[in-house]
Amino acid sequence: MNWSSLKQSRYQSVRPYRWRWLLPGLILSCFVITLWGLGLITPLDHLTFNSWLRTRGPIAWDSRIVVVKVDDETLADLGQFPIERHYYTSLVEQLTVAQASAVGFNIMFLDASIDDQALAKAIEAHGRVVLGQTWDSRGLPIQPNPTLQNAAIAAGHLRQPIDSDGISRRVEVTAAGVAALGVEVAQVYSLVAEAVNIPHIHELWINWPGDVADLSQYSLSDVLAGEVPLQVFQDKIVLVGVTATGLATLSTPYNIQPPVGSVYLHAAVVNTLLQENWLRPIRPGLYVLLLASAGIVLGYYLRDRSFWIQICIGIATALGWLGLSFALLYLNIWFPAIALVLLSICLVTLLISLDRLQANVLLQVRSEFLSTMSHEIRTPMNAIIGTAELLRDTPMRADQQEYIETIYTSSQTLLTLINDILDFSKIESGKFELEEHPIQLAACIEQSLELVAHRANKKNLELAYLIEPAVPPVFLGDEIRLRQILINLLSNAVKFTAAGTVTIRARINRLESRDHTHKHHILALGSQPELDLTPPHRKDENLSLYALRIDVQDSGIGIAPEQIENLFQPYVQASILTSRHYGGTGLGLAICRQLVKTMGGRIWADSLLGKGTTFSFAIPVMAPHTHDPVPFSQPDDRFHHQVLGLIESDPTRKAFLSQQLTLWGMTVCPLEPTASDWTNLNQAPTLSAVLINADGIPDLDSPWLHHLRQAAQNPNLPVLCFTHSALPTSVIASKGVTVVHKPIKRKVLFDALVQAIAQPSPHGEVDSRSPNQYQAIAAKHPLAILVAEDNSVNQKVIQRILERLGYTARVVSSGKAAVTALKTQSYDVVLMDMRMPEMDGVEATKKIRDHSGQTTQPWIIAMTANVTNGDRQRCLNAGMNDYLSKPIQINLVAEALQRAANGVNPSQQPY
Repeated sequence: MNWSSLKQSRYQSVRPYRWRWLLPGLILSCFVITLWGLGLITPLDHLTFNSWLRTRGPIAWDSRIVVVKVDDETLADLGQFPIERHYYTSLVEQLTVAQASAVGFNIMFLDASIDDQALAKAIEAHGRVVLGQTWDSRGLPIQPNPTLQNAAIAAGHLRQPIDSDGISRRVEVTAAGVAALGVEVAQVYSLVAEAVNIPHIHELWINWPGDVADLSQYSLSDVLAGEVPLQVFQDKIVLVGVTATGLATLSTPYNIQPPVGSVYLHAAVVNTLLQENWLRPIRPGLYVLLLASAGIVLGYYLRDRSFWIQICIGIATALGWLGLSFALLYLNIWFPAIALVLLSICLVTLLISLDRLQANVLLQVRSEFLSTMSHEIRTPMNAIIGTAELLRDTPMRADQQEYIETIYTSSQTLLTLINDILDFSKIESGKFELEEHPIQLAACIEQSLELVAHRANKKNLELAYLIEPAVPPVFLGDEIRLRQILINLLSNAVKFTAAGTVTIRARINRLESRDHTHKHHILALGSQPELDLTPPHRKDENLSLYALRIDVQDSGIGIAPEQIENLFQPYVQASILTSRHYGGTGLGLAICRQLVKTMGGRIWADSLLGKGTTFSFAIPVMAPHTHDPVPFSQPDDRFHHQVLGLIESDPTRKAFLSQQLTLWGMTVCPLEPTASDWTNLNQAPTLSAVLINADGIPDLDSPWLHHLRQAAQNPNLPVLCFTHSALPTSVIASKGVTVVHKPIKRKVLFDALVQAIAQPSPHGEVDSRSPNQYQAIAAKHPLAILVAEDNSVNQKVIQRILERLGYTARVVSSGKAAVTALKTQSYDVVLMDMRMPEMDGVEATKKIRDHSGQTTQPWIIAMTANVTNGDRQRCLNAGMNDYLSKPIQINLVAEALQRAANGVNPSQQPY
């Protein structure tokens, strides 16, 4: 293959995709350029200009400039404005004596006066006087009267461009061939002093020095009264103008309210020319190019960035442009940065919105895809798992039993993988909400242990748990999600442990305050100082806030320290060899992390290679101060004064059994497993029974039991053996022996003790492994059942499951047929598939609820392969009573029918 041609073809295929990212920036640049061209952003630029000037600080006014002002004091002394011309004559004469370099009048001398000749002579005598002129609205010149104009050396225009905020920032250097007053005065000054550079520009952007109060200035009345020494005017540029209140007002960046006299505008022009520090505005064409380029570059570099990175880039760009404009001000360059700031902010907002919109569309598409794939995958899996489950209970040869176990185990593994992917997708998309119901932690842990017991028994692993006495028996939370976390952690522990023990330990801390900083409380729960729990936002004086920590510890292969931090990332396992050897998606721990995070807690791991791993999580929980009695958490009179011998080597299970037996009112007497340690047993309190971990005693047989009873001096001593494997026949057949299957559950242990001590029997077996306890449900609760299912294989599976439970059901293949069937016959229960031809389950349920002619409505149970968020609620909103997720399992069907018989919705069940 030609590698260069392959690279070129790849580049050509990617290039259009890259160009797509340039469009948002280009479009938004054109929009901002249009706003800037229309002047809609100019007020913000003006505001920035004022702020930057004040931040930069004032520049000292040039000492060669002096202002003689016709102020309020002058008008009070000399009369109202315009004052008589002879006062100006006296001023010019004094300035001539003082040898002022140049004089500029920011005053219009329009009307003729009897004093004009005298003033003209004074102006001619000085020789460097500039008068002011302007134009009317029709563009006709308004000039000084001819007598004065002919005497002056030049005339300068007094046009005053005012920006939208009322501030003058620039002056036309020339207008209709006439230079500005300040420009003319500077040129006249050049005749007798140093040359002043006049820039070849149309508009002069004034670099305002500072407050006009810092400029050398004197009241005209004080000058005429001789109160001002004439030396202050020597070799100076003198500007004469009106500053009286309300006359010829001017606003500067430093003098906005109240305004000052317009004479200061040309004082600032002269100052700018003397300092040669006029502001150089950036050219419009260059600015447009800069805006367009910035939009394109920003759009390109913001692509495929996370939300916070896009925000940071936008803020950094905006601050950078503002900082650049401020820095350029020191170089006398005015850079209007607001348009660029607006561009960066708008572009970031636009791209984030587009990203979110695209993400929402993708999430919706993915949700629909997952819903469809869930249905399409679970429908055949329902048939596989259901049929395999039914076959397991039929007589078969050993090899056939092995085959069916392989099918069943593999299908369950596949179902676990599918569930992990769907759960992770739901959590990742944010379509995930926690419920809040009372939880019995012990029951939740026992159910979780039961689900992994089969795999643990195959490896001869010990399963045990311990709940510290301080843990409240009932607290509020989402039991399903808590059980999901435990099952994921337990499944991992069993998977990666070849021999030894898997244990669960639960502890709790009371959180005294309800704020969000509980690190000092959490430190008592473990060695994770960075852990910070967020408590539930719920205020109830009857509830207390706790931090619950649960550890799942195994004695497996362990994890290298450098691999631990990546364990909770999706699709990540400790190593490639681990993935190949043990299988799995690598999503289980990622799901646990997201669930714990959603609950407001934290999850972490500690491990040593070859020594085992402990996964720990801590979550905030609310528990009531008082609660109704919880089963198996109260003393029982039947066990009062009973002494129970305990032979157990596992410390966790030993602590659990000692704690539980003591709670029920018994006295626990620990025993050793060897006969040589029983010599003093006859001196101990009389034993009521002995509880033995049979898997820890390799030589357990009938003679061993005989020695134990002989040492206890009780030939009929009840013995309870708990095990996960088969015991010798001689032991099972022995009188007074009860077998309890692991993992130990409190109810099973309680019933076994009652049977052995309070109600003794020759021998018995108590199984904690979910036997089919629903065989008699049909006899106890006869129900007329209708099944609506379009898949023929699933029809057979659900029929066989119902037959196993003792029911005979009628089967229809569509929702429309189900509605028709209910019109002709009354049924107690309808098992309704969600997706069917002609009419789906939701529509069929609505029609049944709205148009059924029956006096009593049937109990409708949804059967669906869709397990995405909201699917259950959609079924219940349509009028269904219960919900079964495919693959359908016999025990779940039995429980649903039990609820139907009792008329109890799942949400109404007691906890």
